[in-house]
Amino acid sequence: AMPAWILQTPAPVLGICYGMQLIAHTFGGIVSKMRNKEEGLIAVTEIIDEKQIRSYRWMNRYDGVVSIPRNFKVTGVTEDDYIAS
Repeated sequence: AMPAWILQTPAPVLGICYGMQLIAHTFGGIVSKMRNKEEGLIAVTEIIDEKQIRSYRWMNRYDGVVSIPRNFKVTGVTEDDYIAS
């Protein structure tokens, strides 16, 4: 579980990998085992400043966010349509 003080701090909270999964779970999203493991250099398409940008990220994961919490939005997906950000 996520410590309450993290959400009470005035500093921005960045969730990378497991952190993204923990934040999603804490706010009602669903995290589960993915159909395919993502390992190695994976293409990610993100929306940054209203532009689609494709880059490559190192991934090593079997679990992922499959349903985002209410009032959140997906800003990036991998080539297999898994949520990346």
